[in-house]
Amino acid sequence: MPIATLFERAKQRRDALIKPGKKLAEFGAELSEGGFAYVAGWCQQAVCEQLLKEHKATVRCLLDTTSQTECFNCDLPSICDVLIAKAY
Repeated sequence: MPIATLFERAKQRRDALIKPGKKLAEFGAELSEGGFAYVAGWCQQAVCEQLLKEHKATVRCLLDTTSQTECFNCDLPSICDVLIAKAY
């Protein structure tokens, strides 16, 4: 099988496992189950990041995008988008 085909399959699988997330109250329950990652906005305040631990999750990486306008927890403006997923 060509490498390009394998790479394309891997990208499709990755994209299928990343969902958009607006507020932690909406997607928090699914976080502790695992299996998905969420792209959400973040104000970069430690208190908001700390709330992810209640759902057994963490900010996995900061993204170069700013598609979300509000933080996933509070109503402050989002500074950057983040990828949030279950912490193992």
